[in-house]
Amino acid sequence: MLEATKQASPSLTAQQLSPYEKAYKLISTHKAGALATADKNGKPHVAIVYCIAKEDLGLYFSTRIESRKFKNIQANQIVSLAFFDELNMETVQITGQVERVGRLSVEQEVLRELIQLRYGEPNWPVPPIKMFEKKITNELAILKVIPTELTYGSFGTAKDGRYQPFFEEVI
Repeated sequence: MLEATKQASPSLTAQQLSPYEKAYKLISTHKAGALATADKNGKPHVAIVYCIAKEDLGLYFSTRIESRKFKNIQANQIVSLAFFDELNMETVQITGQVERVGRLSVEQEVLRELIQLRYGEPNWPVPPIKMFEKKITNELAILKVIPTELTYGSFGTAKDGRYQPFFEEVI
């Protein structure tokens, strides 16, 4: 896969970043993205999900196993995600394969990060985390999207004020 730097240098402008760095920066600085799934008949469904981005651009999220998105993913593991930075007029569009995380230690880490992202505290709500860790409840699934296609797009304007969209394939 592509080589990554841990974080883009703050002194670099957006034009100096690689397409990978631009995509990772946008994904890792936005809490949520739009997740598109399709059922077994191809009927689409979109939901907003909180995501944790890893350096390999793998994206983790959680969902209830009763949710429509989880049922769709069981029938069709190919999904799309989109992230948008309204201020900078940038977008990242991802298509990938979803897999359910099976290792408890990874599930715990991701769940705590997602709770921190959503609620500002890594241990809220404590009872559901403890129930999940002890496998008393199976209502949550921790899922990972492995990107097969990833495009970074910028819809900014040039110095002359003209609209200049461009797209860069990252994967």
